[in-house]
Amino acid sequence: MILPIGYVQYEYPRYKRREVNKYLRKESDWANMVSFEVMKHFVEDRENYPTLEMADNALSRYIAQRGKCAVTHNPLALNNMRCIHIKPVEGVRNDTYANLIILEKGIANLVMTDSERRIEAILKRYSFKKDARDKINTLRAHRGLEPIQFKTT
Repeated sequence: MILPIGYVQYEYPRYKRREVNKYLRKESDWANMVSFEVMKHFVEDRENYPTLEMADNALSRYIAQRGKCAVTHNPLALNNMRCIHIKPVEGVRNDTYANLIILEKGIANLVMTDSERRIEAILKRYSFKKDARDKINTLRAHRGLEPIQFKTT
């Protein structure tokens, strides 16, 4: 089939931002990128997770949180992070993306422990803002634990 060249038309896309697209990032976004080494660690150490679904979703959650703790917003290191369930596993496993959260180890221990001495020892290392205190108590409520009475200074 032969078409006359006059029939071929092109129209520029409207309302499209040209400076950034999903393939090309600005230099200012480099600070928000997650470490390749940590992502490689997640992929290679899948045996640390009970299911493959949890391993995949933990990596996705880490990337979504931009490599930061969900409570303190501090950057996470490989030896200082833990993936926990928001609503704990009881019977049927729920390893979905929406039920996982990545926390610093100290914060994860604070969320999961019911020992008063351990809670006080962990609280000495951190100072929390109101939204962080609320998030910790919400995570503890999902586990059926008493809310922590934070001392405000």
